Amino acid sequence: MRRAAQRFINYIKSERGMSPATVHSYREDLRKFIEFLENHWGRCLLPGDVTPEMILAFLDFLANTGYQKKNGPASRARRLVAIRSFFRYLLRHGLVARDPAADIRTPKVTHAEPYYLQDDEYLALLKGAAHHPNPFIVLRDQALIATFLGTGARVSELINADRKDVDVHAKRIRLHRKGGDTQTLPLSDGVISYLQPYLKERRHRAHCRAAFLSVRGQRLTQQAISSAVQRCAVAARLPKSKITPHTLRLSFACSLLAHGENLQTFRV
Repeated sequence: MRRAAQRFINYIKSERGMSPATVHSYREDLRKFIEFLENHWGRCLLPGDVTPEMILAFLDFLANTGYQKKNGPASRARRLVAIRSFFRYLLRHGLVARDPAADIRTPKVTHAEPYYLQDDEYLALLKGAAHHPNPFIVLRDQALIATFLGTGARVSELINADRKDVDVHAKRIRLHRKGGDTQTLPLSDGVISYLQPYLKERRHRAHCRAAFLSVRGQRLTQQAISSAVQRCAVAARLPKSKITPHTLRLSFACSLLAHGENLQTFRV
């Protein structure tokens, strides 16, 4: 089972060109699913031995117990997507005779009204970054937030951005998009005003090619960026639970719409 899962992960990483964040999510979801199966039905279980009842038992475990807490419908639906993709891959490659996940219903997810920042909240979030005691972190977090709000970039795109991808003189940034392609986006004077002092300070820590560095001079992780955004939200007295990097991405899209821009070039 584990060997088949690794083969699937290699496939979505190399041939499907999924983002590192998506690959990581699928890997973790399948790891937990396989651990659950092994704990209940033994380590000798093969992919072809999995039944719909086993998958339903896993979803029931997530709903009623979970790992650190019970999983809501959205979380269970996401894990089911990974399981479905895995078995569809196995079926296409002749590694199973049937797809045990094919007829399992997706947990019903109720979508809350999306939250996005107003203009005064943009400024509050940027000011919130100034509360950190480390001056370098202040400059980095302000540059990160400004770049999120000014480009609508994904977390993975800012993680993978190198210093050479940011050109403050030409006022542009090159992002490495999903699927392996790149896109160059303009940077406003407002974004540049936060990037310039950060990049000037970054020169003293240039042991890594990454544009955005940790305090130890290493490339940031997804968790580190999410934590930084939420830390700024708390300092700005904004609702922590609603302020995420994706909130900033959505806020950028809403800002485009408010100014009559076309969203066709915005990558969903």
